[in-house]
Amino acid sequence: MVIDCPAKLPLGIFELDSAGRVLAFSVHDSDTTREIIGKNFFTDVLHNDGSEIQQRFQRMYTQHIPFNKFSVYSGNRLRHSILMMFFPDTNSVTINIDQIAIA
Repeated sequence: MVIDCPAKLPLGIFELDSAGRVLAFSVHDSDTTREIIGKNFFTDVLHNDGSEIQQRFQRMYTQHIPFNKFSVYSGNRLRHSILMMFFPDTNSVTINIDQIAIA
């Protein structure tokens, strides 16, 4: 299933706590250069445009689902692959966002 996300998605890996705050990150694009540690990924990074992504994050976190992979179209009409993984040892979720080449 491919979902729409109006936000321009940052490419990289983000580790989030239970509230969605960024604990650590590594980005692939230069657009995400500001310091985002401690910021809410959904309100401060995606600017409230990733509601479906946030709902999936909350479901994974509360149900301790090991992983979830899905695709989204972002506001710039690029297709992205999103992989979320729950880590019980750190009680956190990592979100890996990659761009998918469309032929």
